[in-house]
Amino acid sequence: MWRSQKQSIAVGVLSETESQSPKMVFKYRTEKKRALDKFKQALPVKPIKRRSVLKSYLTESKSPTAKHIIRQMATPTDDVAASVLKNVKEMLTEIKFKRSKERRMETNAILSSVSGEHLSVKTSKTKVAERLGLSVKALSRGQRLRTKLLTLPKSCWEHTQRKGRSDGVTNEQKSTIYSFWTSPEILRPTGNKKDVKRHRIGPKTYLSNCIQILEMTQTEAYICFKTQHPNMSISQRIFEKAVLRKAC
Repeated sequence: MWRSQKQSIAVGVLSETESQSPKMVFKYRTEKKRALDKFKQALPVKPIKRRSVLKSYLTESKSPTAKHIIRQMATPTDDVAASVLKNVKEMLTEIKFKRSKERRMETNAILSSVSGEHLSVKTSKTKVAERLGLSVKALSRGQRLRTKLLTLPKSCWEHTQRKGRSDGVTNEQKSTIYSFWTSPEILRPTGNKKDVKRHRIGPKTYLSNCIQILEMTQTEAYICFKTQHPNMSISQRIFEKAVLRKAC
């Protein structure tokens, strides 16, 4: 008895709402679910065709729900953007843990290219950082570098290099130190053909050279070098680092 009364009340409320909203089609949820199941089964199996059918079906409706669903559907432009973002993430994952100067330049160049004015909002930076597997701090550093490059009178790739020290050793000084270490007054070969050292310079790549003996201590060699080149300011530690690896 109470069920029939409840249904009659529901029908009365439904008739009132139908007069207010004439787009109401289904009386009960069960009818709506059955209709949705039939509609889903009638859709194509392939995602592209399924997407096009749904889009053409939803564009006819002017309801807010349909517009919200259309905004959530991925367009071909979104697919292209996702592919580009995936390629950038793969490249950054490959080079961001390598500590060479060239890899650092490549990382800075990529970060400065993907960090622009459109990522000024903190929420956008966080989402992009999560997609790229980076920190928000790295994106901010790339944005600062991009701004600095664009405001320079001469923007160039070499600006992304790390700034060298003012007291660093130049290439001319390195060649002078190398020539000094290779002089016969400092080094001499052992005379044994088996005294050979191998140094790994790459994957399955080695450099072999004969072992040589120092004729004096490294301190004496440094004093002799300073006597011959008094105008060259270089510390003994840096001078000793430049000693040949084949010496012993």
